[in-house]
Amino acid sequence: MKNNKNGITLIALVLTIIVLLILAGVSIAMLSGENGILKQATNAKEMTTKAEEKEIIKLAINEAFINHSNLTQNSLQEVLDNESENNEILVTYNLDNTLSVFFTESLRNYKVYNNIVECDIDFKEAFKNEVAPETQDEERNNNVIGIGTDGKAVDMDLWNYCKIDNGYALNTKEIYDTVSGNDRKAGYLGNYTDKGEIIGTMPQYISEDGGNNFYPVINIGNTFFNEDELKVEPKIPVTVSKMKCTFSGCNINKVTNIPPRCEEIRWSFEKNNQLTEVIEIPNDVVSLYGAFSRCVLLKKVPLLPEKLENLQQTFAYCSNLEEIRNIPNSVTNMNQTFYNCSSLGKIEITIPENVTDIHQTFGFCPNLEGEITVNCNPENYTNFLQNTTKPITLKGNSTMLNKIGEGRSNVTVIDE
Repeated sequence: MKNNKNGITLIALVLTIIVLLILAGVSIAMLSGENGILKQATNAKEMTTKAEEKEIIKLAINEAFINHSNLTQNSLQEVLDNESENNEILVTYNLDNTLSVFFTESLRNYKVYNNIVECDIDFKEAFKNEVAPETQDEERNNNVIGIGTDGKAVDMDLWNYCKIDNGYALNTKEIYDTVSGNDRKAGYLGNYTDKGEIIGTMPQYISEDGGNNFYPVINIGNTFFNEDELKVEPKIPVTVSKMKCTFSGCNINKVTNIPPRCEEIRWSFEKNNQLTEVIEIPNDVVSLYGAFSRCVLLKKVPLLPEKLENLQQTFAYCSNLEEIRNIPNSVTNMNQTFYNCSSLGKIEITIPENVTDIHQTFGFCPNLEGEITVNCNPENYTNFLQNTTKPITLKGNSTMLNKIGEGRSNVTVIDE
């Protein structure tokens, strides 16, 4: 009888263990399965975060309309900069003139159009799921994955790239920041469509270890240098902070999507013979050194940003430029800013007090006339109004007005 009781106890123990194992398996499945609690909790958190991000954008849109009466890259960026703390939020134009809002923490991109806010790209999901295209050369780009501005894999055979700082440049180490024109070469290696578009999209993130670690593209210096077949501006990665000579010598007709954290875009659009329109220049731009020089079809430009300092040769040889909207108080250099702008006519502008160089600012502008207020005492002022012939009035706080207008019979100085 004693043995029988022991046997029953052993069987019961085995059955208990089996039941516990089954329950454990069920519990694990409930926790971590495809539809498990943990997965559902993660999805719920993601949905909540998305809803919060959409709400942030919608509130910012309303405030932008209240503060600025319109919705632009700069008006929306200004509101978001004031509202956001640790989570940097970046605004840029899309090629169809709608706006995109990018959250640098969640790596989600939202498209804004017709008062609708829609999440169109989740880069973290792209990092998990995208693989290099099968056509990509494994020998040249072994273990390399590029994610484009559309959130999809990019054929990295079409690009030169190199690791710099905490990101990538779209060119070789020798070329990406080269100053000499003779040594510059484009970082884009692909062909162009019949419309003058690049093949695919520009990479916004690059991984060289098979997708374990992605880093943003932050520098596009010389990326399309002298590529005259380029006629349609590509979508520029919002992560870019430097773009020198990027589109120099190309033939794009519209500048739409300069990234909001680009401080310098010097020489980036020079000699674009088909350029007729610049949608907006971001608030953070400090230097426009030569940016639109020799863009002969450009007639007007948007409002210049308040942080701008360098306007040297910015619009030189823009022979169809007709309009100047403003010169920000922050500007310090206006050397040859409007040199040889032969269509520039009647103006009424102020040269700010911090400007130190006005050499040939309006040199060879034969149709220039109007009133120029000069509030600075520049170190270099030679030929400020060289070869102008129509009536121009100089006035302002400068103690050098007579020197600036000296030798010009068409210039009247009003010494205040």
